[in-house]
Amino acid sequence: MSNSNALAKKPPKKFSVAITTDTYQRLIKNTLGDPERSKRFIASISSAVAVNPQLQECEAGSILSGALLGESLNLSPSPQLGQYYLVPFSEKVKKDGRIVYKVDAEGRELKDQYGRKIPETITKAQFIPGYKGYMQLAMRSGQLKKINAVEIKEGELKHYDPLRFGCGNWLVKPLIELGVNPKNIDVLNDGTSYNYGVCNIIPVPLVHNVPNCGYKIHFPFGKMIYATDTNNLNGIIARHYDLYLIEANYDDKEIKERIKAKEVLGLYCYEKQVLRNHLSTAKCNDFILKNCAPYSKYVYMHRHDYSKDTEVTDYVNDDSASA
Repeated sequence: MSNSNALAKKPPKKFSVAITTDTYQRLIKNTLGDPERSKRFIASISSAVAVNPQLQECEAGSILSGALLGESLNLSPSPQLGQYYLVPFSEKVKKDGRIVYKVDAEGRELKDQYGRKIPETITKAQFIPGYKGYMQLAMRSGQLKKINAVEIKEGELKHYDPLRFGCGNWLVKPLIELGVNPKNIDVLNDGTSYNYGVCNIIPVPLVHNVPNCGYKIHFPFGKMIYATDTNNLNGIIARHYDLYLIEANYDDKEIKERIKAKEVLGLYCYEKQVLRNHLSTAKCNDFILKNCAPYSKYVYMHRHDYSKDTEVTDYVNDDSASA
């Protein structure tokens, strides 16, 4: 027999045997450092190999190499968790950079039906991350706020729409009539915090002639509140928010004068509806001053210029909202 084929003829050591040798034990302990972590690692990878007959046929060193890579990423080898897999791959055996071919008992190279020499092969395990492992790594990075990942088999996915609609229950029917999938609608209840990854949203009740609500929105870098189309903000607290987007629809003195003038002339006076359903500048200022911090900013929302019957929005970009 050719000496060049001695490597190919030597049966590989089973992982269950190799893992118990002093060489492997020392390698694991020196790599991981912690004796308890080493014991846990050996137990978990031995269990993963034991339940996979194909993996048991792999070269032991490749299994250990892939498992240590998974351990360095703090991923579990358990196939049930699906964080990573050790997948068997067959590759050609080489010696001194040259492919080793199969030979018969007399050292003659074997050939297939097409006259081609048959290479010796060895099965090695390759580290393959699972999607759940990618999710773990992505979440630990701190760069992502929310990840959507589900296992989809061929033919299962008919439609996917990542857009979600958060609203009060009074808007559900109109949204469905407009073609929004009910599964994409989140019904939000006043006073409850909802996590949307990039921010938390907390609806607050508003007083209007139709159902309505405002929103407190909490980002990692700051907080804001949005409230418009309401008679008052009674019971709502938003202390030390960074931004206030609050309705300041009218000036009390001006609108009362307009009401009085129209009543004298016998004209329709829609301003009375405004008093019942919208927030005055005075009420807006009172709310902001009770809640703001020195660094807070605010925007007057849904303002109305009654001299022109037009809506305007003024942004106050001071260093201090209370100044």
